[in-house]
Amino acid sequence: MAERQPVYVDPDWLDWTAVGPWTDPRSHLMAWFFFGTCPMVMHAVEAEFCDDGRMVAKAPVRQNIIYAAELVIGSQTPLRVAEINGRQYVLVAVPNIDSRRFA
Repeated sequence: MAERQPVYVDPDWLDWTAVGPWTDPRSHLMAWFFFGTCPMVMHAVEAEFCDDGRMVAKAPVRQNIIYAAELVIGSQTPLRVAEINGRQYVLVAVPNIDSRRFA
C-alpha cells in the first residue's frame, strides 16, 4: 500500500467572514466547509506569542478559543500560526451544528 500524503488546504480556498469585535472585526475569522459529509467551521483567531512563550489572542474576548485549542492538544505542545492576508492566526476547526449562520 502506498504511503498517504498529507492534504494541503490553502487558506485562500476558504470564504472567510470577519466576526471579531467591532474594534477589529478581522481579529477573528470564520469559514464554513465540509469534511466529507460533516459540516465544519474553521475559526481563525489572530494571536501572538508573549515573552514567556504563551499564545495570546489579539482580541482578549477571543482568548477562550486559544485556551480550548491548548486544552485539546495539551499546553506543553506549542500552537502554530497560519498566515491569512498578512496576519497571524491560530486555526481551530469544529463541527458546525447550525449552518444557517452562514446562509
